[in-house]
Amino acid sequence: MTRSNKPNLALFDFDGTLTTTDTYSTFIKRILNSSPYTAKTIWRKLCVIPVLFCYKLGLISATHARVKSSFIVLKGLSTSTVEETALQYVDDLFPHIIRPEIYECLQLHKQQNDTVVIVSASLDVYLKVWCKRNNLKLLCSQLETAHLNTNDEIYTGEYLGADCCGEEKARRIQQHFPLHQYNTIYAYGDTPEDYPMLSLAHHHVYQGNNLNRIKSLISSKLS
Repeated sequence: MTRSNKPNLALFDFDGTLTTTDTYSTFIKRILNSSPYTAKTIWRKLCVIPVLFCYKLGLISATHARVKSSFIVLKGLSTSTVEETALQYVDDLFPHIIRPEIYECLQLHKQQNDTVVIVSASLDVYLKVWCKRNNLKLLCSQLETAHLNTNDEIYTGEYLGADCCGEEKARRIQQHFPLHQYNTIYAYGDTPEDYPMLSLAHHHVYQGNNLNRIKSLISSKLS
């Protein structure tokens, strides 16, 4: 395949880039608030508050906060219940938090038949809902599940693999989308966690900078 015949690759961080807010923490709160008011739910709330507080103070990393919070809140919960909550969460929240200017750029990539991938440290249980609806590929943090004797499936609280941020983003991208197979690579991010992903790209947008130039570049190829 010659260079001109290769597809392009567009990589989008999700929280803060495609959205105006952090979807991980609000999802964790949604899970806690939608759970039955039991001693176990109260205990989960009491345990997760110090984790989030330490993260806000900069005492622990975002990765540590996500992994620990996921374990505290999701361990032992039915996958069907969490997935139902995730579906409602996407319906309720996502229409109001998607950044129109970034989403427009994403649509331009799709119109050009680029391979468009969401690359996020947030959780697969709700991101896969939104990505399926928008016909997008997804690389993100994945939750581990286990089957009980009753054949019910629960979350173990652990991740399948590492938290998908920083160097892990770049590693997964190169594992699943070998860069030599693409003509031009675009990347969109908003925090230092995205630097390794942005470094893979020929063109990148960081915190909205260069967005208009990139839009013009993509649009010119469509005309």
